Amino acid sequence: MMKFEKLNKIFTIQKGKKNNILENPDNDSIRVIQIDDLRNNNNIKYTNDINGLLINEEDILIAWDGANVGTVGYGKKGYLGSTLAQLKIINDNKYHSTYLGLFLKTKSDFFKKNSTGATIPHIHRKSLESLLIPIPENLADQIRIAEVLTKVETLIQKRKDSIDLLDDFLRSTFLDMFGDPVKNEKKWEMVKLSQLGSLDRGVSKNRPRNAPELLGGIYPLIQTGEVSNAGLFIKEYKNTYSELGLKQSKLWDEGTLLITIAANIAQTSILTFKACFPDSVVGFNSNKKESNAIYVHFLFSFFQKILEYNAPSSAQKNINLGILRELKVPKPQLKLQNKFASIVEKAENVKEQFEASLNELEKLFGSLSQKAFKGELDLSKLDVSAQINEIEKKVEAERGLDISLENKLTKSMQQFIKQTTDIQKSIDIANNMIPKALLKQIETINKIATPFQKLKPYQIPESLSLAMKSFESIKSITSTLNEEKKSTWSSMRDLGEFERLEFDETEGLELIEIVFSKRKEGFTFEDFETLLIKEKFKYSYKQIQQFIFKLIAEKKLTQHFLSNKKENRLLQLKEDKNEIFFGDERIWLKYNK
Repeated sequence: MMKFEKLNKIFTIQKGKKNNILENPDNDSIRVIQIDDLRNNNNIKYTNDINGLLINEEDILIAWDGANVGTVGYGKKGYLGSTLAQLKIINDNKYHSTYLGLFLKTKSDFFKKNSTGATIPHIHRKSLESLLIPIPENLADQIRIAEVLTKVETLIQKRKDSIDLLDDFLRSTFLDMFGDPVKNEKKWEMVKLSQLGSLDRGVSKNRPRNAPELLGGIYPLIQTGEVSNAGLFIKEYKNTYSELGLKQSKLWDEGTLLITIAANIAQTSILTFKACFPDSVVGFNSNKKESNAIYVHFLFSFFQKILEYNAPSSAQKNINLGILRELKVPKPQLKLQNKFASIVEKAENVKEQFEASLNELEKLFGSLSQKAFKGELDLSKLDVSAQINEIEKKVEAERGLDISLENKLTKSMQQFIKQTTDIQKSIDIANNMIPKALLKQIETINKIATPFQKLKPYQIPESLSLAMKSFESIKSITSTLNEEKKSTWSSMRDLGEFERLEFDETEGLELIEIVFSKRKEGFTFEDFETLLIKEKFKYSYKQIQQFIFKLIAEKKLTQHFLSNKKENRLLQLKEDKNEIFFGDERIWLKYNK
């Protein structure tokens, strides 16, 4: 039997409070629950405040203020942040918190729709308090419904995690095969992107671009946002051109790699059908003897932030065709590119099956939720195991990567655990100090850990969990050691000693901080190179170029272009066809402390 009760008869409502967030929490620190924590545990923060609102796992939490107003969560413990509110059950003997939390999650859109506030939305308290909640009179029925829905909800999250893990697997595989393309760790030949294929802008001559007579035909039209959100392949479209629309545009072939050059900079995706696109998108058609479009797509995932950071902006950020054509990228053997593309295509097939099963699980959850909260479920016969097994079988039948994700992860985990244990033993023998010989090894196993660092707690074996905690401790010691480390150059300088040194990142940063950081007018690449010669450093031009490039990507240096019309060192942005290189007298660098 189902009855309906107003929310304010079931819960008391109390807003959270602002807490001081600690940079270095200790054993007495308590977790602070913020809006992002309602979705995941990826960014946990702590406080030592004692005057906050302390909540427990039985409390329902709701986002009270901000863009995410109405988002609901539960199962958290700690001090509640100021943009959230606590819904605390008045009578634990009558209500099951998970059941109530699951129902309120289905009302997130209702809360958002009824929110108040022109600029910053807030929960409308009266709408919340008067909300009618369906309550099975038997507490056991509430628990049974919650168990079944939670089971499906957990499977949905696991399926989402599997999809994310596939993306991590492909990125890890790319790094294994080609190294980091920005650093070119494997010393591939560096070529201009235009040598790997042709690049041309999309076409949209007519203004306004969305004139009604241009739209509504049979020719797919892809916009910038669709490229950004598509992933590897563009498989669907929202708009079309008419015959008139096609005449003022261009139809591009299937397999064209689309690259955004305005607003969303350097986002890429590959067409799976013929389509048109505007001039805010560039089409790249790979030279089949030089490159594979899938390899180029993954290249951009590494260069995207650098290109975006360096993009000139007026009303909005943009890059021009010249910058893309001149972009220097690694060119591995075509055979290796094609091998990687084959792995990606098989992984994408698995991903499609995962996404299909995710869709079915979400439909199952929606159907069960709707029936449960209407009192239409026969709880005596409620068993979703058969439906879930059927969904999972479809996935298993389609799997079969040449490089098994599970096997790859298992090998990486075993290697990580063994090397972490070996390093910890060496550190213990050395009284908790890291010998210099181990620093390189620590850097190496940090890369090994990449594929499984984002695993959820239930996916991590106990032995791996212990090794990861040990490794965090090792890195902490390394960090302290590095903070105390002074460059060889500055140490010798203090002592008045001089000898020829090998250039590295530590020495480079020390040179910039001591010599160039106080220069208001900035410095050029040539200034930096002249200093290296003066201080008798051993270096290569490429080594310095990569060092400066890395600092720009990390925003430790800002790049400026000097106008040709100005002879002084007045820094002003120049929007032209400048390539992203160094060694040009017009390019000046400013150090960001």
